[in-house]
Amino acid sequence: MINPDGLTLPGVDKYTSGMIPQVKVLLFSAMFVIVCGCRGPETTQKPGESQNGPGLLFSGSLKPVHTDQLHSPLRSILVDILPEGTLVHTGEVAAILDTEEISSTITDIESWLQANQISQTISSLQAEMDKIRLDNAMLEASYEVALKKMELDLLKPSERELKPLRMEISHTGVMISELQKQLQDLQSMAKKGFVSDQELLTKKKELFLKETSLEKLKLDLALKESVPEIDTRKKEAELLTANHALSIAKLRIETHTSQELINRDNTLLRVRLEQNKLDQYRQKLEWLTVRSPATGTLVYAESWSGGKTQKISKGSSFWEGEPVASIQSLDRFSISFSVPQFYLMDIHVSDEIS
Repeated sequence: MINPDGLTLPGVDKYTSGMIPQVKVLLFSAMFVIVCGCRGPETTQKPGESQNGPGLLFSGSLKPVHTDQLHSPLRSILVDILPEGTLVHTGEVAAILDTEEISSTITDIESWLQANQISQTISSLQAEMDKIRLDNAMLEASYEVALKKMELDLLKPSERELKPLRMEISHTGVMISELQKQLQDLQSMAKKGFVSDQELLTKKKELFLKETSLEKLKLDLALKESVPEIDTRKKEAELLTANHALSIAKLRIETHTSQELINRDNTLLRVRLEQNKLDQYRQKLEWLTVRSPATGTLVYAESWSGGKTQKISKGSSFWEGEPVASIQSLDRFSISFSVPQFYLMDIHVSDEIS
C-alpha cells in the first residue's frame, strides 16, 4: 500500500531509501481498470502501463531529503577537494581552502611576538641597569648629605670641648672674687698702718693677673662658640644642595619604577591582544580545513565563471559564506514525478509503490 505520508499528486515528493539519480516508479493498484471512453480490446497497453504485470510505470527524479552545505568561512581559494560523488563520513576532511591574508597575518603576529620577547628581555636588562644606576646615585646623594651635616657640625664645637673652658672661667671668677675681698681687707688694714704699700700692690697685681686671665678665657670661649658666619652659610648651602640632590634621586627612582610598571603593563596588554588575535587567526586557518558535518555524498557547488555556470574546481576562489560543496544524506530521499490526468482515478492514498 502507498505510505500515507508518501505519494501525492504531480510534483509532490515521496520518501524512500537508497540513492539513484533517476528511477522508474511502478505503481501497483488492485483496482486497475481501463478508463471508459478508451477504444480497443482490454488487452491493449495504454501509455504508462507496465509490461510486467498490472501497474503503472512513470519517470521521476530522486533527491536526498537532507543536504548539508559546506561554506567558505573566509575569502579563500580552493586548494584541494575530494572527487565529486565520494562517500564522506562525519568529521572527514572534504576540502582544503587557503588564504594568503591569514597566513601572512599569522606570520606577522608570530614575528612580532618573537621580536617583542627579545625586546622585553633587553628592556628588562636595561631597566635593571637603570635601577642600579639610580640606586647608586641615591646612595651617593645620601652620603653627600651625611658628609655636609658632619662638616657643619664640625664647625661648631661640641659641649664636651667647651665644658672644661667654662669650668675654668667659673673657677677663675671665684678666685677673683676672693682676691677682691682680700684686697679690700688689705686696703682697710693699710689705712690703719698694719699693711705696707708693697703688700697692697702685690695683691692688686695678683688680682689684675686673674682678671686678665678671666678675660682671656672668656675670649677663647667666645671664639670657640662663635663660628665664622661665611663658613656656616657655605656649609648650610652645601647641605641644602645635597638634600635637594637626594630628593631628586629618590624621585627618579620612584618615577623609574612607576614608568617601568606602566611600560610592563602596556606591553603585557599588547601581548595578550596579539596572542588573542593569533589564536583567532589560527582558528580561522583551522576552519579552512573543511570537514563533513555528516555522512553523505559529496556534491560540488556551482559558481558563475567565464560568463557561465560551472562546477567549482581546484583554484576556485570564494567569498566568505559562499558554498563550496554539499553533503547529501543517504538516509532519506524524496521522489518527484508527474502522473498524467488519465490515470488519476487509478491512484489512491495508501497504494503501494516500488
